[in-house]
Amino acid sequence: VDGTANLDIVDIDGAVDMASTLTVADNISVAATKRVYFDGGSNTYLTEASGDQINLVTGGSTAMAWTSSQDTVVPALSKIYLDGGSDTYIVESSANVMDFHTSAKAMSIDGNQNVTITGPSLTVGDGTAEDTKVVFDGNAQDFHIGLDDTDDDLKIGVGSSLGTTPVISIDHGGDMAIGSDNFGGYKLAVYNDDDTITMNVGSSLSATSDWNGIGFGHISQPKAGIFFERQTGNSVGRLNFCITNSADSTDVVNSDRAFSISSDKTLDIAYDIKLAATKKLYLDGGGDTYISEAAGNTLDFFSG
Repeated sequence: VDGTANLDIVDIDGAVDMASTLTVADNISVAATKRVYFDGGSNTYLTEASGDQINLVTGGSTAMAWTSSQDTVVPALSKIYLDGGSDTYIVESSANVMDFHTSAKAMSIDGNQNVTITGPSLTVGDGTAEDTKVVFDGNAQDFHIGLDDTDDDLKIGVGSSLGTTPVISIDHGGDMAIGSDNFGGYKLAVYNDDDTITMNVGSSLSATSDWNGIGFGHISQPKAGIFFERQTGNSVGRLNFCITNSADSTDVVNSDRAFSISSDKTLDIAYDIKLAATKKLYLDGGGDTYISEAAGNTLDFFSG
């Protein structure tokens, strides 16, 4: 022991043995590659295994090491416990595969950054009033899917900013909008690039319970539609094909219905029927009973 209260341990017959407690007021200096044993000189010790790297050895095998760059090194297959040594830990189960265990394996990440989640569910968010999303970071184009906290709708969109470029939106009632986040009061609304509706499904244009179908055209004034009109109860009715200005069910009934098919198998045609010259109108399902304009302004009737 020198005058500064430092203890220099050198090679004296290979080791220095202390049978009792040694109290040192300052530094202890151990020669390079020498060991500080914790089990009386067997196989549990600290040593500088190489330049500026300290190894902790237990049972004759390195349990942990600290490098000159302050990295902590754990041998392959060794576990880092987060619960005092029970069943919550991180381990490299095989080459470049990291497993996370919480009573059982919960997640794995391999060398290609593929993530496997073993559990039955994945929760994004913690109930805070904020947007939650998953972003797909592509090479030329990004996409995202997330819950927009502004209107509490689920949205799939282009880019990484939630709610700015929605492609598909779904609200809590199951209504869906494609190309926009404006549902327009319909179960399904499909928009084109200038934000005008091209089709709506599942709700009447007049929002009455007796009408249900598809409208085509602008959201405020569809130009055509196919609608089912309930007439008796909820099971029978009439299928209407409409054109011109199908703004609501009143227009459909009064002026816009081109033709309709009723549950009693009758066809109601509101417009003219036009056949090209020489074409035939069969009355027997396509056999030999028909009406035809055989020549200019000459109408022929055939039966058999």
